[in-house]
Amino acid sequence: MTDEIIEQANDLWSQGNEDEAIDLLMPLAEGGHIVAKAALGLLLCHYLKNNEFPKLEDGAKLLLEACNAGEASACHNLGTLWLGHSPAIGKDIRKAASFYLKARELGGPIAEEGFYQEWERVLNG
Repeated sequence: MTDEIIEQANDLWSQGNEDEAIDLLMPLAEGGHIVAKAALGLLLCHYLKNNEFPKLEDGAKLLLEACNAGEASACHNLGTLWLGHSPAIGKDIRKAASFYLKARELGGPIAEEGFYQEWERVLNG
């Protein structure tokens, strides 16, 4: 049932119904469901109102919680945030590399060949 709710929230988000998607995910995330935290965190990071991202910091916190709990996609998405795609978060290439490599350790998203090796070079020189 939970997977269906997360899928429904993702569908709503892709249709531009962010507020409805948030309403579906919030109880699951507040209940500690790690995948829901990761999904809600990503959605909040992309939530745009009046040319601003008012929920970005809340989203990043949820992504960090999910990453620390072992959700690889959340770690990968944090890596992307730290590449400087958000002024509210900042830019830190070494943090991005750390999160990408943590995603790999957790069996994370498949990236193109050489992706993780590049991030290893960032951290290890």
